[in-house]
Amino acid sequence: MSERWARAALRAYRYAGAAAYPLIGPYVAWRASRGKEDRVRRRERYGVAGRRVRKGR
Repeated sequence: MSERWARAALRAYRYAGAAAYPLIGPYVAWRASRGKEDRVRRRERYGVAGRRVRKGR
């Protein structure tokens, strides 16, 4: 894969993610209303952990 092709693919992926981001919240809420998602863990979809991470050993 050439560098130019790779940059174009990554740019398209980034724009697709940015375009889909506003739709994720309502979609997850709809799934939670149907019992398909755990409401308590909904924020994990956005990268917010429910618990603090313990320090390494």
